[in-house]
Amino acid sequence: MEIKKIAVIMLLLSLFLFSSCEKESTAAEFCNFDSSCILGNTFFQSIGEYTAWNPAWSEIRSGLCVDPLCNHKDTESLCPDNTWLWQKIIITDGEKLYLSVQNAALTDANNTMYRQIYSLNPDGSDFTLLHTYDISGATSPIIQYSDGYLYFEQGFYRGEIKSDAPAGKDDQYQKIMRIPVNGGKAEVVIEDEMDMNTTFYVDDLNYYLMTTDKSGIPHLTIIDKESMAVTEDAAADTEGILFSIQIYHGKTYLLTLTPQTFSDTKEDGSPVSKCMNSYTLYLYENNIFKKIGKGNFTFAQDGIWYTESGCDYIGTKSIPTGSHDEMTDSDIFAVTTKKVIRVDFPDYSITEYSLGNDFGYGDEIEIICGADGKLYTNISNQKQFFETGDSEYRSCLLETKNGMISIEKTYE
Repeated sequence: MEIKKIAVIMLLLSLFLFSSCEKESTAAEFCNFDSSCILGNTFFQSIGEYTAWNPAWSEIRSGLCVDPLCNHKDTESLCPDNTWLWQKIIITDGEKLYLSVQNAALTDANNTMYRQIYSLNPDGSDFTLLHTYDISGATSPIIQYSDGYLYFEQGFYRGEIKSDAPAGKDDQYQKIMRIPVNGGKAEVVIEDEMDMNTTFYVDDLNYYLMTTDKSGIPHLTIIDKESMAVTEDAAADTEGILFSIQIYHGKTYLLTLTPQTFSDTKEDGSPVSKCMNSYTLYLYENNIFKKIGKGNFTFAQDGIWYTESGCDYIGTKSIPTGSHDEMTDSDIFAVTTKKVIRVDFPDYSITEYSLGNDFGYGDEIEIICGADGKLYTNISNQKQFFETGDSEYRSCLLETKNGMISIEKTYE
């Protein structure tokens, strides 16, 4: 009898533990960008070819195909790295990866183009087609994730398009569509036909439409998901030019752009200048845009990073134009990163890091991503380019420790 009681207790306990595990989400912390995403500590990028970075890895990994014998060219049996798949975009929902691609192998005799959406596991396995749809020439490849759906922009042509008269943007329109993350029939999200210069974003509460008017000025329209109530020119009180919306760790941010001009004088007394962009970050919450700060921001796994830099004119150099043996004079400026800053949560406090002896005058740090206290960066030096023709461009893993930035390794 005692053995039976113990067996029953063990059975009930195992059922409880199993049901508890089933209820727990396996989704990791994640963040999506236009052509890249962060899943846990791993950063996936889809510019050119797929690459993946993790601070614990010894190298930056290329490709997503898991078949060592695959030639990535078969049109009948596609893999994530297939050469017929163009304009690749990668995002995640915290569990799977999702790819949006133009499948050039499907382009028909009428030059109809098709995009496809695939899902796969983070290790590259289980590559599965979710949806195929035809597109117009100006269709954005961007896809986004929210509340169990994959959202995308589908472009359509107005009237008959003749091959000898290519369609312009005025001959095209787009609609916002979505499919469930496990595939299924696409449905229209917003019924209105939208101009092709409209950029779409989505979070758990709202749809965001950033549209450029005839004068080239972007305006933001916010549509409530539940009521479909529309707020026109929603970011009118922000400074700078509207640039993008970023959904990050459950909150929504707006980035605006302000051009900055650095001026100096050449040795012959003539003026010289360089234009660089500065960005302002706003948090959108309770229908209000709250200013967070200014900088060149990178959203990483463990905070929002940006740099403070100086800009100096160092000389004029004759460089190739890329056309035969033609040369042109180019004004060279050294942009020197002086400080790296992290915006911490939830209070948006600032942690500053100074640069150690690994860095010198003219070293410009471009932060690509970060996780676990490490930064994935590109570093170049325009002073060296002016002097030797080599900018010493390199990809590096930086360590952030005790208020100091140092180079832990340089990737080959």
